[in-house]
Amino acid sequence: MEFTIAPAVSTLFALINKMIGNVPDHNARHSNFPLQQEYFNAYAKKHPLVAIVWAFTQDSEIDRRAKMAIFLRDHSGINMSPLHEPGASLVDYDVQVSTGDWAAWQTSVLIVEIDSHQVIASDVHKPLMLCGLPGSGNTMTLSSAMCKLSNMDVVRLNFSSATTPELVLKKFDQHCGYKKTSTGIFLAPIQIGKWIVIFCNEINLPAADKYGTQKVISFLRQLVKGGGFWRPSDKVWIKLERIQFVGACNPPTDPGWVTLSPRFLLHAPLVMVDYSGEASLKQIYRTFNRAVLKVLPSRCGHAEPLTLAMPLETLSLEGLVPVWAHEALRLFSDHLVSEEEKQWTDEMIDSTASNYFHNINQQEALTRPILFSNWTSKYYISVDREELQEYSKARLWVFYEEELDVPLVLFNNVLDHVLRIDRVFQQVQGHLLLIGVSGSGKGRAECT
Repeated sequence: MEFTIAPAVSTLFALINKMIGNVPDHNARHSNFPLQQEYFNAYAKKHPLVAIVWAFTQDSEIDRRAKMAIFLRDHSGINMSPLHEPGASLVDYDVQVSTGDWAAWQTSVLIVEIDSHQVIASDVHKPLMLCGLPGSGNTMTLSSAMCKLSNMDVVRLNFSSATTPELVLKKFDQHCGYKKTSTGIFLAPIQIGKWIVIFCNEINLPAADKYGTQKVISFLRQLVKGGGFWRPSDKVWIKLERIQFVGACNPPTDPGWVTLSPRFLLHAPLVMVDYSGEASLKQIYRTFNRAVLKVLPSRCGHAEPLTLAMPLETLSLEGLVPVWAHEALRLFSDHLVSEEEKQWTDEMIDSTASNYFHNINQQEALTRPILFSNWTSKYYISVDREELQEYSKARLWVFYEEELDVPLVLFNNVLDHVLRIDRVFQQVQGHLLLIGVSGSGKGRAECT
């Protein structure tokens, strides 16, 4: 999305308001030991820097955030001794209210990555959009963060190119109730004290009309800015109460995705979720390795060395290129219909590999078919077709006895399709749509 000043300033004010509100909240929780003037001065000087770096680089990549953090560190004139350590950055730190000292985000994050949760506060109740490339985890980040909040119920909305405002109104009717007061009619969650979070997944997917307007996005803007909507049935103004909107989207540079209106982004800060940085990856794998080694108490001390190990010297292009080609075929070739299109895709993959991987044995690395499976071992590795056929034939006898009276003929195309289906089923939130003429074996392939 294109950077604009107004949303950045709006986010800055929201973060500063949250910073100011932290002080009375702290004093209320520690009535016998209120915040001392010395600590308050340190907190008031340092925390605006955190607000500035997140407000003005919220839709930027990690590298640009790091440059902004270095600029503020070098020109602010404020003591930032922990930030001068190698690899330290302002975006990885927050300011403690109680002491006014710098505190690393990593100390408060146990499992999830640190990049995507640092600006989500449950009591600001400002709309938030996360934008990231496929696989960057923006959808999983929002889902995980919101589901852990006890005072919020998450309602998921999956947008498509044909999504209209009626879908939002139906969700309101399902999860909220109308109440009439002396000041008007309000729409609020049924449970008292709870907030409803409308999670709009793939929010920039709805198609724009001939005027360049996404109707559902314009409706969301009205809900956020105006605080309500005109009910279609009786033309009565309905005010929203305890309803918040968050969304996840892809960059509009990808085909099929539409640029969100700047008028909408004025009220909904956009945060760029880049692929995990080095600190995040170490945090993720450190937690994973500790959990794995719990079954071997004598090896628990090796979790940190295992996390820091970088086995790059054991990798070879001949082993890496088939993985790359396999993922490219699954991403592009599996969606094609004609053999000419699939042949063109194969040739394009081979041509790209020869252009960018000059020192590989292309005949060895890109020999078709490229099959990956974990059927014959506990690892998802490249397998030979003949070996896989023998294994599949042996396992199919059980399927014959339970499902069919006649044996199936396991030819090459069936084996390829079954491997693709199995790959999707093993993915988190994996889903698949099989398309083919009647009698082509779609149901049998899925059951197999």
